Amino acid sequence: MTDPAAAQAQPDLDLLARADFAADAAGRAVARTFSLALLLGVAADLFFHGRPAGLSVMLYVILYWSALAALLRERYARAPAFAHGLFLPIALLGLAFALFANPTLSFLNGWLLVGLLGLQSILLAGRSRWAWHQLPILADLLALPPLSIHDGAVALRVGLNGLPLNEDRRQTAVKVLAGIVLALPVLLVGFLLLRSADAVFASGAAWVGEQLAGLELQPAARHCLFILIVSGGALGLLWALTREPVAAAARTLAPPRFIDPVVIATMLALINLLYLLFCAVQFAYLFSTGERALPAGFTYAEYARRGFYELCLVTGLNIACVLPGLFMVCPGGRRSSLLLRSLQTLLVAQSGVILASAFMRLSLYEAAYGYTATRLFARTMILLMAATLAMLAARVWLERFPFAKAFLLTALALYLGLNYFNGEAFIARRNIDRHLAGADLDLPYLQRLSHDAVPELMRLLDSPDPLIRQGVRDHLAQRRRALADGEAWVSWNRARQRARALLQNDVPHADPIQLQPTGDPS
Repeated sequence: MTDPAAAQAQPDLDLLARADFAADAAGRAVARTFSLALLLGVAADLFFHGRPAGLSVMLYVILYWSALAALLRERYARAPAFAHGLFLPIALLGLAFALFANPTLSFLNGWLLVGLLGLQSILLAGRSRWAWHQLPILADLLALPPLSIHDGAVALRVGLNGLPLNEDRRQTAVKVLAGIVLALPVLLVGFLLLRSADAVFASGAAWVGEQLAGLELQPAARHCLFILIVSGGALGLLWALTREPVAAAARTLAPPRFIDPVVIATMLALINLLYLLFCAVQFAYLFSTGERALPAGFTYAEYARRGFYELCLVTGLNIACVLPGLFMVCPGGRRSSLLLRSLQTLLVAQSGVILASAFMRLSLYEAAYGYTATRLFARTMILLMAATLAMLAARVWLERFPFAKAFLLTALALYLGLNYFNGEAFIARRNIDRHLAGADLDLPYLQRLSHDAVPELMRLLDSPDPLIRQGVRDHLAQRRRALADGEAWVSWNRARQRARALLQNDVPHADPIQLQPTGDPS
C-alpha cells in the first residue's frame, strides 16, 4: 500500500529537481556568455591593437559568427532566409580588407560591415518585429548599442550573483563595484587638477609614470584596458541577443495614403513639361553633332563639368517625386490611375535622358582631365540611379513588384562590385595610358593612391618624360622603405604583399622632385 505522505512529497522533489536543473542551465549559459565575450576581447587585442587591418577582419568576423552560433543555435533554423543570405556580402566585405588597400573604401566598409553584422544578429536572434526591408527595423538596429550597454550591466550583476559568496558578501561586492565606477571620473578630474595646481605633486606623478614606463607596465595596461572595453561591449551585445525573441509584426509597413491623385497628377504634368524642353536641348547638344551650337567661350569639357552634379541632383529629385505617387496616393478610378501611371512613366523616361546626359558629361570631363576616385564614385552613383529608375518603371505598372527589396539588394551588390573592381588600379592604369598616348599626367595625384596602384605606377619607370621617371623612382623608394618592416600574419593584405614583392629590387634613390598637378584633382 502506497504511503500518502511519500506520494505527496514526490511532486515536490520533482519540482526541486527541475529548479536545480534550470539553475544549472542558467549558470552554464552565463558562464558561456562571459567566456565568449572575453574571447572576443582577447582576439580583438591580438588582431587589431596597433596593427593594420587585413586578414584579421575576416578572422574576427568568423569568430563572431561562431560565438553567435554557440549562443543562438536553436534560433538559426527559424531565422529569415535574408539573415542567412547576409553571410555572403559580409564575407565579401571582410575579405576586401585582405585583398585591397583603398583607404576610403576600407573606412566605408568598416561601417557597413558593422551595420550588416548588427542587422544579421538581430534577425538571427529574433530581436526585431520587422522584416529586413521595412523602415522601422532601423530603430531596432540603432537601439542595439544602448541596449547592449544596459544589458552589459545586467550581465555583470547576474555574474556577481552567481559567485560562490554569501548574500552579505555579494551585496558588498556589488556596492564596491558601484563605488569604483562612480569614483573613476572624480579621481581623473581631481588628479589632473592637483597635478596642474602643485608642481611638486606633478613632479612626483611624472616620476611614478617614468618608473611604471620603465617596468613596461604601460603597454600591458593599454592592452588590458582594450580587452576590458571590447569584452564589456561584446558581453552586453551577446546578452542582449540571447533575450527571448520578440513576436513578428502583425502587419507589414504600409505608408498612409492621403494624397489626392489630382494633386500629384498636376504636379507631375508641370514637371514633365519642363523636362520635355530640357530633353530637347540635350538631344541637340549631346545626342547629335551639335558641338557648334555650344555657347561662345565654352569647351565641351567645361560644359560637361558645369552641369554634371546638377543633373544628378535633378534625377534624385525626380525619383523623390515619383515615390509619393506610388505609395501615398489615394485609390482613384481607372482613368485617373492610367493618367497618373502615364505621367509617372514619362517622368521616369525623361529622368533617364537626364541621367544619360550626366553620364556623357562625366565621360567628356574624364577625357579632358583624366580619372579620379571621385569620378569613379560618380559613375557608380549613376549606375545606381539608372537601376532605380528601371525599378520605379516596373513598380509603376506592377503593384506587387518589391521595390524596397530590389533597391536595397541592388545598392549592396553595386557597392560590393565597386570594392572588387579595384578602382585605384583602374584609375592609375587609365591615366597612365593617357600619358603614354601624349596627354598630361597628374603624378602627385597618382602618388596619393594606395598600394593597389603600385603595379601600374611601375609602368611609369619607362615614361618618355625624365621628370616623371625620376619622380616615380623616388616615390617607389619611399614606398619600399615604408613596407620594409613587414607585418604580422593576421594583418596580411594582398595589395601590400604584392607591392612589397614588386619593390624588392632596389629602386634607384633620387632627390624628391616637387611636381605641380597638371589636371583637376576633383
